[in-house]
Amino acid sequence: MSGLLGAALLTSATCLRPLPPRFLSLTRKASTTSLSSSTMPLSLNSSNEASYRGTLHSAGKETPLSVTKCFEDNYGYLIPGRNSGDVISFDAPDGLVVGEAANELAFGSNGGTLHVLVTHGHHDHVGGMSDLIASWLAGGDGRKVKVHGPSDPRCESSVGGGCGYEILEGGDVRDVAGWGVEVIDTSGHTCPHVSYHIPELNFLMTGDSLFSLGCGRVFEGSMEEMWEGLRRYGGVGDGTWVACSHEYTLANARYMQSLGPNAELEERVREVEALRFKNLPSVPVRMESERRLNAFLKADSKEEFEALRRGKDGFKG
Repeated sequence: MSGLLGAALLTSATCLRPLPPRFLSLTRKASTTSLSSSTMPLSLNSSNEASYRGTLHSAGKETPLSVTKCFEDNYGYLIPGRNSGDVISFDAPDGLVVGEAANELAFGSNGGTLHVLVTHGHHDHVGGMSDLIASWLAGGDGRKVKVHGPSDPRCESSVGGGCGYEILEGGDVRDVAGWGVEVIDTSGHTCPHVSYHIPELNFLMTGDSLFSLGCGRVFEGSMEEMWEGLRRYGGVGDGTWVACSHEYTLANARYMQSLGPNAELEERVREVEALRFKNLPSVPVRMESERRLNAFLKADSKEEFEALRRGKDGFKG
């Protein structure tokens, strides 16, 4: 048993044992960048109290981002397409909430296509598909729906009749509503699971693979698959906004804190606590912040990752 593996497993049992000095030196890594702006500024949507508005930038132009609060801690994300009336929804957690946000981003058009990019087949990600499709199609006779996602019967069956389903795999690049979308295989939490990267907007939808200060539980895949999936985010720029599907940041932070003292992490925790006090999301967050503070992204081997993940699974802090 490696020193890191043993230390991480002891951390899960006692919540007190630190990781070895080699790993702590990574978590204490100095940075000249303040974390005060690591979370995207969001404001409550005055016309829809279940959604927030942020802004993505591309070549000097602003693109609105809608973040919808679904259920207890789920988030959905939507952006308008480049073509008039088109909208992209990442997953379909609560179809009524997401549908209202999609119709707002259509800016009154009774045409256009709703593209749904699905990350994986868990019910809290595809369970609202039928309501979302119905809400969109009710907005005009000229409207269409296209659903894209991994090869998973749970995803495909959520669509129902009348709408096609395009199967996507890691490495695919697609034009979706005028945006270039890169598909990344991030299996592990489920098999399959994909993430969506839009380089032009510096936007990455990670679903349940990568969370702020954490990562998804390994349910259907292996620890190695999960670790390899996280490594595939290596090509994503530091300035990319990471959009994950759950508000888990504070809970994840408690585990990160148990691994050893880290002044930057404490700054991030204070930032998140202030946002949550105002009932604002703690995501999207810059990839740069995650690379500095998220131990799961720092793991040098499958064994290190597995030690951390099993430590988190048993963490009671």
